[in-house]
Amino acid sequence: MDTAFGSKQLDALGNEALTALEIAEARLLSWGFANVRSRLNEEIAKLLDDLPATGRELWARGQEAGVQPAAVLQNLIDRKLIFRSDESYRSRFAETVRLLYLLRQLLNEKEWANGPRLVSDMRLQLQRRRYPRRNVQGAELEKALKELKLSPLHLRGVQQLLQETPAGELRLARFQVDAIVQQFRNLRTNGDHGIVIAAGTGAGKTKAAYIPAMAEIATQQGHTSALKMLSLYPRVELLKDQVAEAFSEARKLDGLLRENNLRPITIGAYYADTPVSAQAFLGQYPPEGWQRTKTGDGWICPYFFCPNP
Repeated sequence: MDTAFGSKQLDALGNEALTALEIAEARLLSWGFANVRSRLNEEIAKLLDDLPATGRELWARGQEAGVQPAAVLQNLIDRKLIFRSDESYRSRFAETVRLLYLLRQLLNEKEWANGPRLVSDMRLQLQRRRYPRRNVQGAELEKALKELKLSPLHLRGVQQLLQETPAGELRLARFQVDAIVQQFRNLRTNGDHGIVIAAGTGAGKTKAAYIPAMAEIATQQGHTSALKMLSLYPRVELLKDQVAEAFSEARKLDGLLRENNLRPITIGAYYADTPVSAQAFLGQYPPEGWQRTKTGDGWICPYFFCPNP
C-alpha cells in the first residue's frame, strides 16, 4: 500500500463505509427487523462507490494507492466494528439492537429460552442531535438582572461565572438567559418556587442552573460553613462529572470573594465511595482505587481529578 495512504487513512475510509452500512441497517431496524444483516463480502465495493462526497474522495485516493474493497472489509473486521453471521455481516450497532431485542425474562428458574421476551416490540428512530444557538451576549443578561435590582456583588459574580475562557466571555442560549433571570426572580420573592430547565444533552442546562446559584451563594459567604445548595444526580458517573464542573465554577469566584473578605465556596460529594472521615480513610488503608502520590505525602482521589496537581 502506498505510504501516502496509511493506516489512519484506511481507518477513516472504514469509518465512512461503516456509517453507510449503519444508515442502511437503520432503515430495516426502524421497522422492527432486528435480524438485519448484509453480504458485505459481495456488496462492499458498491457501498464504497456510493459513499457521500467526503467518503467518495477518500475512496478515490485509496484506489489510487492500490487499496482494494476487501482491505476495507478486513479493516472493519480487525477493529471489531462489524460481526460475522454465517456468510453475512452486521455492524456493532445492529448487533447491539438485535441482542437487546432477544432478551428474555427468567421466571421461576425456567429454561431461559422458553421465557417471555423482555422487549415485546421495538421501533428505532435516529436523528441528528441539535443544539440551541448561543447568540446572547452577557450584556443582555446583565441588563435584565439590573432590572431585578440585584446587588453589585451579584452582578460581578455573574460576570465572573460567564468568563468561560481567558479569550473572552461566554455567550448564552436564549433558554439559559430566561432560566437564569427566572431563578433570580424566584430568589427575590417569598414562598417556594420550582423551575424545570429542559434541553438536550450538552445544551447547557447545568450552566443555566449554576450561574444564579453560585452568584447567590457568593453573597451569603460568611466565616462559618453551611449547606446552601444541594444537587441530586441519578447516576454515580454523572455525579463524578458534575462535581468537577461545580468545583471549576466555584473557583471562578475565588478572587471576588477574597476582595470582599469572604471565604471560598466549598464543594462536597456524598455517595458510597466518599470517605466518611480522614480517620476512617486511614483506618481502611486505603479504600479500593486510592493510590499514593509520587511524593508519598498524599492520596490520589480516583473519582475527582485535581485541577492543579
